[in-house]
Amino acid sequence: MNLKIKQSTTDFSAQALSRILFENFGLAENTQFVVAYSGGCDSQVLLHGLVSLRNQSNINVIAAHFDHGLQPQSAIWTKQCERWCNEFEVGFVSVRRTINSGTGESIEANARNARYHWLDEISEPNHVVVSAHHADDQAETFLLNLFQGKEIEQLAGVAPARPLVHGSKNQLIRPLLGFRKTQLMHYAQLKKLKWIEDPMNHDVQFYRNYIRHELIPMLSHRWPGMVIALNRAADSCRRIAERDRAKLSALYESGCCLQSRGVFCLTDPLHLDQFLDVTQVNEERQFEMTGLIRYWIHNAGYASPSNGQLATLYHQIVAQQASQATLEFNGTDSPDNLAARYYNRHLYLTKSMPGQKSRGRRYLTMPWDMQAMNIPEYGIAVEIVNAESGGIQRRTMHGKKFHLAWRKGGERVRLNNRQHHSSLKKLFQANHVPPWERDCLPFLKIDDEIAWVHGIGGLGEYAADSSNLGIRLQFSRIND
Repeated sequence: MNLKIKQSTTDFSAQALSRILFENFGLAENTQFVVAYSGGCDSQVLLHGLVSLRNQSNINVIAAHFDHGLQPQSAIWTKQCERWCNEFEVGFVSVRRTINSGTGESIEANARNARYHWLDEISEPNHVVVSAHHADDQAETFLLNLFQGKEIEQLAGVAPARPLVHGSKNQLIRPLLGFRKTQLMHYAQLKKLKWIEDPMNHDVQFYRNYIRHELIPMLSHRWPGMVIALNRAADSCRRIAERDRAKLSALYESGCCLQSRGVFCLTDPLHLDQFLDVTQVNEERQFEMTGLIRYWIHNAGYASPSNGQLATLYHQIVAQQASQATLEFNGTDSPDNLAARYYNRHLYLTKSMPGQKSRGRRYLTMPWDMQAMNIPEYGIAVEIVNAESGGIQRRTMHGKKFHLAWRKGGERVRLNNRQHHSSLKKLFQANHVPPWERDCLPFLKIDDEIAWVHGIGGLGEYAADSSNLGIRLQFSRIND
């Protein structure tokens, strides 16, 4: 939904809200609205406006209240919100969740993410979630992101409409973005509404509150139209971001390689051939490639690395022509500690995994009864499946002992129909098996001989020929 919300020159009213919802956003007049309802002035105005519309049309309204538990009186506020909804004859749902502040994000960001995920959980396909973000919120967001050196996409600020969470089919819309805070306050006073005042919203130790209560009033004294101007700037950034996203989407579609996806991949790898010409190392190419990587990671549902980290990765791959490069990000204590790994002209996205040097307490070899099993130390599951090629013969396995063994280094194996042995390391390189898979995926040993290796297949006398259906090991991720 590509919308430009214009600054309203009239005060807020139910009629103005109706035009925005049914003309600007193109919603049907039987829409089921879920209001992100805090009980504050802004959400109270939005709820009251929708109730007024409900009494004149066929819409339905539900208020959804998320208690973050960040204030001692939050349970009292929840009860008050429920009483107001009873007065409005509006359905009311609420939940209380403990907000985790140890994931590398601010507590406000974690609270916001938790709230949106809950709204997504309770929303049905015929629901539209509405929030009460207004023009002053947009100006604050623009300045906050500007001072933090964010990219154009973040400077675009609060979108008029977007999916509730990544990959969701449920929509979140902000119909009040064209109104100033003063216009909403005027409506609330005119309708004699009551609302909750959260003292946390006045604590200027939080950056947004400082911008709201200190910076914007001071600047508006010199530039009275500043909030409107900042909203125009955010809208311009949104148009630029949409144009850039369309270009990145085309690059993404042409660069994704499903056939190169490995066991640990969180999304399809990116083929980077179009960026690897060393004669084209410049800021524009760096901006384009790092933008693509950011888009690729976001499309997989994860937060991207910092600009500095992406610039380092770019120079390792393009300027230094590294055959391998790894960028770990999201913080070592994060449950989503990720890694972008470059190998064989492809970029892979994985969780961080144990390398060979950090496996002191993990298995190097273990007996196996050929039954499906999980190996949590490596985050993998293993089972036996049929293989039309690259497998091992069933008849060679009777009466033998089986082990799963991890690479130590220096292994040599014998390929089918060959007398001499070959270096396993060179076979991995020749078959373009990524280094992290070499270290973390075990091979199958029958008695004391390596019989099957991931990325290479059956070996020596155990290798199945093309006329026989063999078997092989199949790995999958666990603990995601």
